[in-house]
Amino acid sequence: MKRTINIFLSIVIGFSLFSCGNNENTNKTKNETIAIHDTIAFISLESYEYVDNKEYGKSSNDRKLIINGTTNFPSGTNIKIDISGYVPSTREDYSSDTYGNAIVEDRKFKISLNPWNIPQTVQFRIFKDDQDAEVIKIFGDNGERIKLSEENRGEYPSICFFQSKEQQINEELISSLKNEKEINYTFKTANDFSTPYEKCLANYVGAWKEKKWSKMALYTQKSQNTTADELKNYFDNTKIVGFKIISAIKQPDDYVKNWYSIKFEVKIIPMISHKGVQTKILQGNVINENGNWGVNMTSTIGGLY
Repeated sequence: MKRTINIFLSIVIGFSLFSCGNNENTNKTKNETIAIHDTIAFISLESYEYVDNKEYGKSSNDRKLIINGTTNFPSGTNIKIDISGYVPSTREDYSSDTYGNAIVEDRKFKISLNPWNIPQTVQFRIFKDDQDAEVIKIFGDNGERIKLSEENRGEYPSICFFQSKEQQINEELISSLKNEKEINYTFKTANDFSTPYEKCLANYVGAWKEKKWSKMALYTQKSQNTTADELKNYFDNTKIVGFKIISAIKQPDDYVKNWYSIKFEVKIIPMISHKGVQTKILQGNVINENGNWGVNMTSTIGGLY
């Protein structure tokens, strides 16, 4: 009989504990739901930590940004965090950099990111497609159950339920970087060279820098019939800021007579400018045809992209 009573008591106690746990979870969900329905929605940057061990050109993992935030959105909400950055090598502000997603737990969230550049702004957004079904029930299919201030309403509110203002970070650090002396990259011109084949290549690269494609075509190999449009197609999506010749080697006359293979270095800013100034080592074949020196365009493309 005693054993039967003990088993009965154990079941009752266990059920009570289970019920308490369920009640706590239910109350927590209810409170979080009330918070987002009855008070203005917010996401705040509570703190951030930035560590920079990067010498430019190494892995972006040498830069680390840890963000801690608070919100009244319920647990399980997926927040997209967008970072823009200051590009040290090009002195460009607010370049699109990196992003990540964090999940809210007990009205808090945390994320660690590896930005390309010096993080400059942080923005928080909540997209419908990032949320699970339970969270959508709280928000409403089009976010209509969220209480929003006008400044947090995105351009497409049924897609982006919430959009914070961009918040500035690392202001003191970026300000000090902007006051540093700007880097002047070496850019050799035709006047710096004595040989006709080196002058030809320098004029070719100089026209590239100026984005004067018809002029650039004048310094290409004549038998290639390279057009200005072709040159624009290959070279217009980079900005060149530095140029120098490393070596010029006379090649055997087995197939082509009187030509040089010239190794040269360029400093470029690609279309994806947040990667900063990049160094490229290129090879250009400069060929003399009927007394006219010209650069074989195809040879200078290899290694550029």
